Amino acid sequence: RGARVSAHADAEARTRAVTDLVTPLLVEAGAGSGKTTLLVTRILALVAAGVPVHHVAAITFTRKAAGELRERVLAQLDATLRGVTPSYPVPWDASDGTVRARFATALAELDRMYLGTIHGFCARLLRERPVEAGLDPAFEELDEPGALADRRAWWADFLATRTRAADPRLRALHAAGLDVALLGDAFAARVAQGDADFPAPWHDAPPVT
Repeated sequence: RGARVSAHADAEARTRAVTDLVTPLLVEAGAGSGKTTLLVTRILALVAAGVPVHHVAAITFTRKAAGELRERVLAQLDATLRGVTPSYPVPWDASDGTVRARFATALAELDRMYLGTIHGFCARLLRERPVEAGLDPAFEELDEPGALADRRAWWADFLATRTRAADPRLRALHAAGLDVALLGDAFAARVAQGDADFPAPWHDAPPVT
């Protein structure tokens, strides 16, 4: 019969994750192991330590996850201020007047804390510095379906324009037996990796047999 594993086998690691607020940490764990609870506790620990809410950012993969995280942070702040003690250890003293004042301020200014996707975070930075970024301040973010639809539309428009112009490059590709439509995938890869270098030296067309 196997040995029973303590529920607190990783207690030391969990404690460090919410008390060591300076060192970058990587937490790997399975679903339902308490990663979100740990993240919420770390966020509140930062607030309790005096970090202003607008200096706190938590990046998620999806907007749904961001919304759930925001709700958890809000609920924990509210519960702590109402004197509700969490069922797990926390690294702050909820009876400390300074901590309570910091939590009250964080609750009132929660909208200044960034809890969202990486795309949203980058968009927020760009909107704060549109001139330096060379962007229209009214730019809009595209979700993945929208970006895919735009890429397909751009590629179709490019092919149509080049075809109407009788572009000799298209004729050369057709003469080499290449289906130009297949280059759409290469175009999509180029758009998705705009900072990468794709050297494409010229090669003569293969002989036609």
